[in-house]
Amino acid sequence: MNALDRSLRVIDLLSRYPNGRGLVRISAELSTPPPSLHRLLRVLVDHDVVQQDQDTRYYKLGPVVLRWARAFLRHDAIAQSAAPFLETLRSRVHESVFVTELHGDDAYVVATSESQGMIRFYMGLGQRMPYLHAASARAILAFQGEERVLQLIRREVAAQTVGATSHLEEEALRRVDQVRVSGYAVSQDEIDFGVTTIAVPIRDSSSVVRASLSVVAPSQRLAGARRRTALQALVDSSRSISAALGEQLIAP
Repeated sequence: MNALDRSLRVIDLLSRYPNGRGLVRISAELSTPPPSLHRLLRVLVDHDVVQQDQDTRYYKLGPVVLRWARAFLRHDAIAQSAAPFLETLRSRVHESVFVTELHGDDAYVVATSESQGMIRFYMGLGQRMPYLHAASARAILAFQGEERVLQLIRREVAAQTVGATSHLEEEALRRVDQVRVSGYAVSQDEIDFGVTTIAVPIRDSSSVVRASLSVVAPSQRLAGARRRTALQALVDSSRSISAALGEQLIAP
């Protein structure tokens, strides 16, 4: 494994730990000897890709990564197309809303608008959303090809469980079928207890689902009539984003 590969693995690992990670834990998770890992981390720190907390001595992602993320988002068609509609949607539902986009085999949050309420949820840009439990990822997965759906479900089932997985795989496929029929996905108490997310697909000019639009809130605030109102607002906004995205993609 060369230095570049190790560096990318370190950056990816730290992206999953916003509070940072100590040298020993990073070494264990990446199966890299502490001395060589420390030398690599020093190089990353010198270039502001990684920073080290002076109190805890934990390593975290540095400001350069934020600059990279902003550069990516400036050139991301879906994030740019969605931005004008997110504020309007948030004002309409009075909850946090976000866009998740498919990149390769994974779904990541690429745009957000946070609720101003007392109890609210924040979705971090770049956060990876799991297909098995996140409505935002499931709303994208459901509209991919059959082989890819099965591949991605099996990958996550295998990564999260030990032993028999057929039941979990069948349940995941059943829920994907539900999304195809209803046109939207719901995740309630799946990632965090008492939290509900509703998501609808976003389509490009070729009607391909590349992303989803979601609202997240305490479960009691997304029940009954409020859930129906939020779902309609999501559908309206996703259509507007899809239309804007289609215009952008076919533009010369």
